[in-house]
Amino acid sequence: MSKKTLKLFFATSMVIFNLLVVFVGAWAWFVNLRKLSGDEMNIRIEANELNLQYNIYKFDMDLKEITEVNNLELNPYDTIISERNSQNAIIIKTTLQSNLFNGKSSFDIDIKIHCTNESPTNTDCLSDIVCFKFAPLNISDTEIEDIYNQALADLENETLRTFYTTVKLNDIDFNINAPIINNKITIYSVFNYEDTLITNKNYDFRNPPTLVNDIEYIRYEIYE
Repeated sequence: MSKKTLKLFFATSMVIFNLLVVFVGAWAWFVNLRKLSGDEMNIRIEANELNLQYNIYKFDMDLKEITEVNNLELNPYDTIISERNSQNAIIIKTTLQSNLFNGKSSFDIDIKIHCTNESPTNTDCLSDIVCFKFAPLNISDTEIEDIYNQALADLENETLRTFYTTVKLNDIDFNINAPIINNKITIYSVFNYEDTLITNKNYDFRNPPTLVNDIEYIRYEIYE
């Protein structure tokens, strides 16, 4: 094989390789998740009869580290290299205060996640493929990455709930008896994809669907 032929061979190989990378890159990621931080796509975190503060932690794909953010936008789901999905989870730390906590050691908190469930049947919805977990945790770490990792580990064995059971639900409900520490209740939650639901949807990842966010709010409530 002549040098010219060899150069042509390598050049052709590189073109084929580059085309392959572009092709795989076009469908390896479960993309086109419409942003949850936009005006129409916001998932509200709210409370009834409670003072509420929250912090949201997630893995930043550009910075390659856990950061604090102000939205609930999930990272893309990788349909080929599953290890990349290990840090897709979003951790929400919610701190609740109320005069009703005075003199009490614990209190019942009701948590409701609501979706409209009114999207056309041929539309793929975020609620179709996500899950939630909640638990009162006492995490003393102050570094963001440590808080994220500890919360993820502590929530591992908590009850996982989705909008799908045998039918599609409008609401996911949690009831938690949470300890009161320094007149505050702190609840951590994880918001993530549910692999089984994604598998069951049989998406054509060569033409990734654009998911519509039909989840309206996460609401914390107490009752005397």
